[in-house]
Amino acid sequence: MGIGPGRFGEAYRTVSTDPQLGVRHAHNSYLQIWAEWGLLGLIGWCWLLLVILGNTASLSPWLAIALWTLPLCNLFDFSFYIPQVSFLWWYLAGWSLRHPHRCQTPCKVSDTKARVRQQRRQVYSV
Repeated sequence: MGIGPGRFGEAYRTVSTDPQLGVRHAHNSYLQIWAEWGLLGLIGWCWLLLVILGNTASLSPWLAIALWTLPLCNLFDFSFYIPQVSFLWWYLAGWSLRHPHRCQTPCKVSDTKARVRQQRRQVYSV
């Protein structure tokens, strides 16, 4: 079990040699989740990421890169705790799971461009 959500700063002050040091977050999101939610919380979080990131091969390369960037950056940062950043990532993650135009094989940028051109022709021909 972890120390509880939002309590990392309090727990850090109890073990810190400098009690005046005002640390609120761990140096990365995964350590933060492990400390606050425990091992089961970390396993659940990693499972959720694997579900979301596991199907990125069938998406456009740009969307796949956008979805992989934040979890990789959070190995060294805690930007999942910044609402403006995490909202955009969760929006893209949800959109990618429900996106109707998936490629049957891994997409290439040229496939995506051709699909966009075809959609534009359909819209402008109406």
